[in-house]
Amino acid sequence: MPRFAYNHQYQPPAPTLPVRVSHLFDSQRNESFEGKVDTGADSTVIPTRLVIQFGLMPAGLKRIRSYDGTVRTVRTYYVRVQIWNRVFVVKVTAANRQNVLLGRDLLHQSNLYLNGRALVFEIEPDRDSSREFIRRALRRVAQIFARHS
Repeated sequence: MPRFAYNHQYQPPAPTLPVRVSHLFDSQRNESFEGKVDTGADSTVIPTRLVIQFGLMPAGLKRIRSYDGTVRTVRTYYVRVQIWNRVFVVKVTAANRQNVLLGRDLLHQSNLYLNGRALVFEIEPDRDSSREFIRRALRRVAQIFARHS
């Protein structure tokens, strides 16, 4: 299981790790980012510019509540997120940010061990839950494309 140090550029230090985000069907459209672990975030958030850069199609709408309490409806998109040697299919939202916010939707497919005193963490992707999530996500994407055809 890979171990990562907290990032001291955040105050207080925060758990971050390298991630690669790619288009659901075209792995050539990909980019590497810092992934910030956020156990308080319901969903994973990618930089808005990837929506245009990757040509992502909306998968649906989702009501979200921001950290400041603002509630709004946003579009969702399916992407692949690679952490270490595992690839997850995740329904994400997009926001004006430079990194990827790793929310509980992705984290629940892993075993995450935070050691705040030592400022290190470990993440172990759960292969079985990841496979089932991919199956469900691909069925949903096929339904969306069938409606738009």
